[in-house]
Amino acid sequence: MDYRDCTICEKPNLESNTFCIYCGAELPELGTKSRSGDTERIKKDIGTSSKDSINAIQIEVYKLRKEVDELRRNLHIFTTGDSSFIKSRSATRSKQVSNTPHGQTRSTTRKILDWEQIPGNWFARIGGLAILIGIAFFLALAFDNHWIEATGQIVIGISVGLLFLVSGEYWQNQYRTWAQSVSGTGIAILYASIYAAFGIHELIDTYLAFALLIVITLASAGLSLRYHALPLAVLAVIGGLVTPLFLNRDLPELHLMLAYILILDLGVLVLATLRNWRWLTLVAAIGSYGLIGTYIDHDEGLSIPLLQTGLSLIFLIFVGATTLFHLIWRKVPEYTDLGLITVNAAIYFSLPVGLLEESYFAWLPL
Repeated sequence: MDYRDCTICEKPNLESNTFCIYCGAELPELGTKSRSGDTERIKKDIGTSSKDSINAIQIEVYKLRKEVDELRRNLHIFTTGDSSFIKSRSATRSKQVSNTPHGQTRSTTRKILDWEQIPGNWFARIGGLAILIGIAFFLALAFDNHWIEATGQIVIGISVGLLFLVSGEYWQNQYRTWAQSVSGTGIAILYASIYAAFGIHELIDTYLAFALLIVITLASAGLSLRYHALPLAVLAVIGGLVTPLFLNRDLPELHLMLAYILILDLGVLVLATLRNWRWLTLVAAIGSYGLIGTYIDHDEGLSIPLLQTGLSLIFLIFVGATTLFHLIWRKVPEYTDLGLITVNAAIYFSLPVGLLEESYFAWLPL
């Protein structure tokens, strides 16, 4: 039986074989001799083919990674409204573009929106706010008509708020958006209950009220961070800011309101430092300055030094809320961040002008 050697592995094969049984290379025709030059050429061709295959696989893997990142981005923004976390991931991925074979990239931007789910999400949030306002009006009406004593109102409010928090935690995995709205409503009800116990009914002293408000603020911040839930944080802040207006027809004492606002804003500062939630910062700033503006319009016997001190503290808190995230995490601010800084400064400038215009008009700048 005759044999012929493979030009690649140089092992003997049967004369009837077309391909080498050891390496798979094509065997030379009968009557030809293998030469070292042919061997090197064939090895080079096989090596080039393998390299091209590896490059093609790397390109496909990169494209798949881009598509997965885009899917995560759309899903995260749609469910939480926060894009800062995904932007940091995208920045990391962008560094890999230069290492992609042949620099090949492909845009995989896709709109993944469930249009049927959008109204459901907003109805859940609006419903939570409506429940909060309804409970506030009911408690105020019950107190005016002596249906429920002051202590009973506070107990009912705290119980309902805790029930909402437990329900939100229980349903978080099954109905994420609805559960976040329920949790935010519970936080706002707790704010309202403690504020009513301290500022309206005077059932608890100053130190206990502030301690409870701090606990509620920390709980709100913790839940928002845990759920990555911007809507929960916004709903809790809105509820905390509007409940003093619904619970009492007359404005409370200025120093109580300032302390209440500052505690709320400190919670916003913590959240804004850890998560660059611009909508939360904007809502909290407008609400805080708006509550102070009600005193300027309706109360003529204000302590101007106290009010100006409170305004300055609020301004400094929101200076931190718009800058600390970028300083600590070394992020470049966007135009929206610069816009928030400008809005904060503009409101802080305009309110003292209205406050001091009558008494110190000659000292005001043109």
